[in-house]
Amino acid sequence: MHVLGDNGSFFRPLSKVLGKEQPVFGLTVGLLSANTPVSVPDIADFYLHQIERHYAEGPLSLIAVSAGSYVTLELAQRLLKAGRDVQALILLDAEGPAGRASIGRLARVEVHLGQLLRHGWPYMTCHLAARREARALNAARDRLQSCDATGPDVKARDIQSVEDFVAANMMAIEAYEPQPYARRLTIVRAADEKFDSAQAIKTGLGWSSVAAAGFDLIDVPGDHLGILQPPNVQILGARIQALLQASDAGDFDEVETVLAEPRG
Repeated sequence: MHVLGDNGSFFRPLSKVLGKEQPVFGLTVGLLSANTPVSVPDIADFYLHQIERHYAEGPLSLIAVSAGSYVTLELAQRLLKAGRDVQALILLDAEGPAGRASIGRLARVEVHLGQLLRHGWPYMTCHLAARREARALNAARDRLQSCDATGPDVKARDIQSVEDFVAANMMAIEAYEPQPYARRLTIVRAADEKFDSAQAIKTGLGWSSVAAAGFDLIDVPGDHLGILQPPNVQILGARIQALLQASDAGDFDEVETVLAEPRG
């Protein structure tokens, strides 16, 4: 959902693992135009119309990574309101509305030093690249805010780059007020993430505040996007297959067993 990568690259390995018995359909706003929806509710409405057009009946499950999780949560709410059966809502390594609490500053320094000693210069290169990306996003955010259009009022015509698009999504998420979700959430955490605190894990990476029916947290080996790539995606796909099969059969005890398996 929503954040798919170039030509759906993020989810193609997962689609291959799930196979033809569990087809995967990607939903994205496509090429930007003056009519491209930008706010979370408007994007969810756009996706709802696409589902109604191409898959008007039958159960379905939704999966999203990172910031795409907020649009997917809102879409799930609208699907349930429309009487559709959302069998599973799976959010991949996404920070929830309550925030993803990090370990303390000293502990973070120790993690950085440990990773530097273990991986050497490549780790520092990746870290510096991440900081450059963050600065680029902040610059894009400042530019969009200077257009006299903030939050959900950002217009597609103001979005001129990938950084602008990501920044606009961040601003839309901040303006969005998610409501409690009536069904159980499935949260997948990248197990290679070293900065999650015990509080982050306890709260399902910050999603417990909207998980009215509770949540399940699954650890999958890999970093943020690495969980969607081989060999880690085989583990992710196997857990999703088991979850969907149990949900389809209405065996909720089996669902709990599947999700209670040891992490990783």
